[in-house]
Amino acid sequence: MMGTKLDRRTFLMTTAGMAITTSLPYPILAASVPNDPLDLDAVGQAGLIARRDVSALELVEAAILRIEARDPKLNTIVTPCYERAIAAAKNGLPAGIFRGVPYLIKDVMNYPGVRTTSGSRSLVANFPTEVGDYARAIERTGLNVVGKSATPEFALLPTTEPVLTGLTRNPWGLGHSTAGSSGGSAAAVAAGLVPFAHASDGGGSIRNPASACGLFGLKPSSGRLIGSAGKASSGAIGVNHCVSRSVRDSATLFAVTERNDSEAFWPPVGLVSGPSKRRLRIAYSTINLYGRDAEPEVKQVAEAAARLCEKLGHHVEQASIPVDGELFLRRFFAVYSKSPADAVAAYAKRSGKVPDESVMEVFTLGMAADHRDLPQEAIPEALEYFTELEQSTERFFDDYEITLTPVLRLPPPKLGYMNPMLPYKTVLERVIDYASYTPLHNAAGIPAMSLPLGRTKSNLPIGVHFATRQGGERTLFELAYEIEAAAAWQRLAL
Repeated sequence: MMGTKLDRRTFLMTTAGMAITTSLPYPILAASVPNDPLDLDAVGQAGLIARRDVSALELVEAAILRIEARDPKLNTIVTPCYERAIAAAKNGLPAGIFRGVPYLIKDVMNYPGVRTTSGSRSLVANFPTEVGDYARAIERTGLNVVGKSATPEFALLPTTEPVLTGLTRNPWGLGHSTAGSSGGSAAAVAAGLVPFAHASDGGGSIRNPASACGLFGLKPSSGRLIGSAGKASSGAIGVNHCVSRSVRDSATLFAVTERNDSEAFWPPVGLVSGPSKRRLRIAYSTINLYGRDAEPEVKQVAEAAARLCEKLGHHVEQASIPVDGELFLRRFFAVYSKSPADAVAAYAKRSGKVPDESVMEVFTLGMAADHRDLPQEAIPEALEYFTELEQSTERFFDDYEITLTPVLRLPPPKLGYMNPMLPYKTVLERVIDYASYTPLHNAAGIPAMSLPLGRTKSNLPIGVHFATRQGGERTLFELAYEIEAAAAWQRLAL
């Protein structure tokens, strides 16, 4: 059917009966091309539009129909932008590589003319007029934003169940958490509402929901992409990118949003389009920063991933980045808790009132209070520690090119396990235990990724975590392509 314009009504209402073929650069996708164009990855959907097999308007209208049919039971989209997206498709989108592909922006990033709540009741009337460089870079790719995706309040928690918008449910098990903080984006992609979606990561918030929802999620090096504030040692532990069903979607978006200016920290990677023949030295461990082993089903998946890497010819041995877990936790918390403390202070300044549980969640208020109790020297000490951590991880990667660990210590928990209105200390202890592998990479500024390589007995996804030295995204993408082809992971939950 390539080269022939699709009948509009047929495309919108009965796409499941169509036979779509495409040319793909590696075998895993080519062997299992879906019948419905909406089930193609973003590169595949962009190809349909570029070849005029479908129009941008037809694709976005079909996506909206699917969202309206599937999202009510998932609650992934908190601010729809359907009229805006339809108008953009009619009036013309930038001629970028993803022109016309439906996309979601996580509700922590400002986007022109759209409300940004950051998952908080304190920001329900926030319609910012300024947007950042990364949002502009997304616009230039031609992506068509159909809405804002759900996030926990101020993106703090590794679960997505804020009081403001309610529970976001995991498509693989509706009673289970999507993780967070990019949980709305991850659930939407796993359910096939959009092929990939914006995500951000300040302690695991790309990789954790990718793991819980069966997706690919890569956290770039600090300062790597357009709009990045700087290196982790300056306190800039948060980064933007996406969660996706295919490696090539992530790699392509990365290539068109990475910094290539004269002050960029590393030479541009460019588009990575497939695996490398280079064999890697991989350090493998299932022990978290605090000396605890992964839950058995999680450990089994990580072990299987290590065996797969060995089968592919890589050298795998037991080793891990040497870190004092308790010291790390104190230093990381000093920086991570600054965000809720700033949010509380900003609310008090604009309203003249100290926020309470009627406008902010128990967890946010508790973390902000803990931050206020820190000694004055806590932040400078933390940033000095981050600099030392950057240096020690660089030395570690002189001996090993990759680390392999679990992403999360537990499988996706039941919704409510980390409810933000439970007692603060209870939730904090659960968060530290659950999301105990990923914050290290934010503090060290190194790139890391989650690959969807396993399932629990109840079919809930389990990701496996790979990381490398600063600026080493090419190594990660090449390894991801190789494992994607070898593992043939399932791409849609529904």
